[in-house]
Amino acid sequence: MGYILAFFRLLAFLLISFSAAVLIFFTRLFRMGNSAAFFFFRMAIASIRKTLNIRVNYSGDVPNQRVIIMANHRSYIDIVLIPSRIPYVIVAKKQVKSWPVVGFAAQAIKVIFVDRDSPASRRKTRNEIVSRINQGLSVLIYPEGTTFEGPGILPLKPGIFKTASAEAIPVLPVLMYR
Repeated sequence: MGYILAFFRLLAFLLISFSAAVLIFFTRLFRMGNSAAFFFFRMAIASIRKTLNIRVNYSGDVPNQRVIIMANHRSYIDIVLIPSRIPYVIVAKKQVKSWPVVGFAAQAIKVIFVDRDSPASRRKTRNEIVSRINQGLSVLIYPEGTTFEGPGILPLKPGIFKTASAEAIPVLPVLMYR
């Protein structure tokens, strides 16, 4: 019985993700702006949380200003756990761009892609983060640079911390655990 439920949850996850990607694509096609795209993104996250029976407990206040959201990265489902009350863009490894459905959705919501092996790409990504912050968006990044089940966290990559400090951009730390 558990496998059947898991199958239907996976199917629902894929359908919700694809539907959101299409809707977000149309917001871009018809130049409806970031707020419309973020609305569909938030609705998709809420639907995925409900479908997968994920409950999120928040501690503290979510800022009403642009921030760099820095979170540890436990799994690929982390994206639905991040506070969704503030518009944000995501930094993801460049390989995500070629994933079926997810890659299309990522491009539609203007994810910032980074080649983690390229110092030039990492530098360009930090500059793009500052640009998005200056456009009034927050940015989600996982400074561990990869998923890690734990316990604990991996060493954090220092580049984004230096950028946040140099540009006086507030950081919203997010801790995920089971």
